[in-house]
Amino acid sequence: MPTLYILTEGFPNKSFELREGVTTVGRDDDNAIHVPDSSLSGNHGQFVVSNGAVVFQDLDSTNGSFIDDNPIAEAPLPVGTIFRLGSVVMQIGNGGGAPAASKRTTSVIMVAPAGIKPGDLRGGTGQIHSPFKHKKSIGTKVFNIILIIVGIAIAVLLGMTILKT
Repeated sequence: MPTLYILTEGFPNKSFELREGVTTVGRDDDNAIHVPDSSLSGNHGQFVVSNGAVVFQDLDSTNGSFIDDNPIAEAPLPVGTIFRLGSVVMQIGNGGGAPAASKRTTSVIMVAPAGIKPGDLRGGTGQIHSPFKHKKSIGTKVFNIILIIVGIAIAVLLGMTILKT
């Protein structure tokens, strides 16, 4: 049976059996595989096991999923594959004991430098490129629209009260 091994040190559970079907992984408690690390998204990805073959699908995670530092959205993971979710290094095994790779103490996420250069202060209109995806915040937009409507309603009621007196 395919087994997921966490190679990065510091996690209470180091191995998880991957059963036939879909197994979710992420930082949130409701995932089948809960990995309490801030570099993983709440619902980071899922493993799909069919006839013993494992395929990983990234669920639009913020810090990404990688094999050999190459980003993946969906990829087959044969036994022995070492990959990274956020900054947590993992390996697929066959369930026969410890993984082949040695434990890792840390993993590095490559982040573009964010410092300001003197030339950037001259009012240029260059775009800043971030290695992180921008999450859509529809909830914030809806909240702001509701807040504006309530504010207008209060102003109208206040104006009507003042005009009656």
